[in-house]
Amino acid sequence: MNNLLLIDGTALVFRGFYAIPPLKSSKQTPTNAVLGFFNILIQLLKQEKPEYFAICFDRGETTHRKQEYADYKANRSKAPDELYQQIVIVQDLLRKANLNYLDSPGYEADDIIATLCKTPNMHKRIYSSDFDLMQLIDDLTTVLKPSKGPKKYDEYHTENFIEKYHITPAQVADYKGLSGDSSDNLPGVPGVGPKTAVKLIAEYNTLENIISSAENIKGALGKKIQENKHLAELSKKLATLDDQVPNINVDLLHCDKINYEALILELENLELNSLPSKVLGLKKILDQNIVFENQQSLF
Repeated sequence: MNNLLLIDGTALVFRGFYAIPPLKSSKQTPTNAVLGFFNILIQLLKQEKPEYFAICFDRGETTHRKQEYADYKANRSKAPDELYQQIVIVQDLLRKANLNYLDSPGYEADDIIATLCKTPNMHKRIYSSDFDLMQLIDDLTTVLKPSKGPKKYDEYHTENFIEKYHITPAQVADYKGLSGDSSDNLPGVPGVGPKTAVKLIAEYNTLENIISSAENIKGALGKKIQENKHLAELSKKLATLDDQVPNINVDLLHCDKINYEALILELENLELNSLPSKVLGLKKILDQNIVFENQQSLF
C-alpha cells in the first residue's frame, strides 16, 4: 500500500523561521525561514520516502470559518514582516519545483489535508503540531507531531492518542466545543476546562448528547452548558475539519514530478549554499523509491 505524506506548509514555514537565526542574502532578502523550511522538508521526505505527498497552505483571504464567526483566530498577533515575505518565497519555490504545493480559496490547509485523508487504500501520514488534525487519526492515518527526538517527530495513532488525551480522535471537535481553544479563539462553554470536558465526553460520548442531557447534570455545570449551548455548538462546528475541498486530485501528487534542477537553481539564487547537496541526496533516495515502486507494480 502506498504512502501519502501530508504536510502543514504554513506551520512548517513558521517552524523554520524560529529555528534559524535571522539570515539575509547579499541582496538583503530574508532567508532564515526558507533555509529552516527546506532543511526540515528534505529530512522528512528522506525519512518517509512517500510515493505521494502534498504541502498544504492557508491563504490570505477570509475563510468560511471567519465568515461564520468574525472573532475566529482574532486573538493572534501579527507575525514579523520578514516571515510573511518568506512564506511567499517558499510558495514560489515549491511551485517552480513542482513540489506539490496546494491551497484552496476559502479553505485552510487543515481542510485540504482532511480531504486528502479520504483517499482510499493509502497510508496517510500527517506532519503537523496542530491538535485539530488529530481528529483525522484512524487505522490508515497517523499524525507526526514535531519533536526534538531522534526522528524529529512523535507518531500518534489511535491507541497512544487515547492514552495521552483520554478521548478518541473522533471526539476532538466535541472536546473543543466544550473547552474551547485559545489559539483559534474558540469560546467553548465558559468555565469548562479540559478535565471537565474529558469527564463529560467519557460519560456522554458526544457534545450533542451532553447538551441534550444538560438539565440532568447537577449544579452550576449543567446550567453553564444550557446557557451556552450555542457557543459549544459553534465551537465544535468551527473545530470540525471540512473534508469536501473541491478540485483536489491525489493522482497529481506523485513524487516523480519534482523538478530538482529548478529547485537547486532557486536555492542558489538565494545563496542557500548548504541546500543543493541535500536536494541531490533527496533525489537519489526518492528515485530509488520510484524504481522499487515500479518493480512492485509488475507483480
